[in-house]
Amino acid sequence: MQRNKILAALLVVLLVHSGFATWKWQEAEKSKEEALYYLEVTANRAAKCLEESGVVSYLLDKNASDETLRGYSWLFEECAYVLETTEFELFDLTKDPRHYDLHVFGATLETLFNKARLDPINGPKPILLKNKDRIANISRTLEYLIVERTGLWNLTPEDARKLRAMAEEIEY
Repeated sequence: MQRNKILAALLVVLLVHSGFATWKWQEAEKSKEEALYYLEVTANRAAKCLEESGVVSYLLDKNASDETLRGYSWLFEECAYVLETTEFELFDLTKDPRHYDLHVFGATLETLFNKARLDPINGPKPILLKNKDRIANISRTLEYLIVERTGLWNLTPEDARKLRAMAEEIEY
């Protein structure tokens, strides 16, 4: 129960921050640099959220309930959605292919967690178990890259392509 409250609080903070960043972006149309800054901060926060997706492996090892796995899938689906949409806006503004690769990375993770959360017949476990090692590897890689590069904005094109390729290995 405590975990669900924490998840709900994290999601509310992320969504409020996303809304705030979007509002700030609209207000800052006169200043592209300011708009880019707010979008990058939002994308970085979404990536930090996805960095925690490795908890899914732990939960699967502990035979967590479908309800718990659905809750985490919902959280990570929302984080991936924020990353996907924010990175697409950054790509649209900058034409930097790193942002497009991160957009695809976010979209792929969003699809994974959405499919896991919404499977009415089998529940979330089969798809998450099939991708358990991939999710854990993505989580570790994100953590390493965010620390090593001090945020998404310093990722190299190779880093972004690597994340995209890792996500594209996901099996549905």
